Amino acid sequence: MSILNKLFQADEAVEPKVKKTTATKKVATDQKETPVKTEKKTAAKKIASVHHGDVLLRAVVTEKAGLLAAQNSYVFAVRRDVNKHQIAEAVETTYGVKPLAVNVITMPSKGRVRGLVSGSLTAWKKAIVTLPAGKRITVAEGV
Repeated sequence: MSILNKLFQADEAVEPKVKKTTATKKVATDQKETPVKTEKKTAAKKIASVHHGDVLLRAVVTEKAGLLAAQNSYVFAVRRDVNKHQIAEAVETTYGVKPLAVNVITMPSKGRVRGLVSGSLTAWKKAIVTLPAGKRITVAEGV
């Protein structure tokens, strides 16, 4: 039951933000502008707090990743619940280089059969991080 309590408490903690704006309204008789306050409610976005060390799982070391490394693009396996902004922040804090672009690919799960037993490999997310010209990071050099 503690799992359900955490879920329900997390929903109660997030409150919608109220954005106040002022609009001017012209009155035809006085030709004066009177401010009118309007309120817009926007839902607060819930972004999971993820530590930068947990975002990048490992470097993908393949032949294609080696060719991309020559073009200042590095390939990482990342968590499935992170977005491009979190990946860019993790690369910046881990390696000290701010990336130019982050491309994300979700790799599908694949079925495997061994004898009469069938199973599947889990789906995973791959990030291709492009760095500025002249900047390099040491991921898995010489492999």
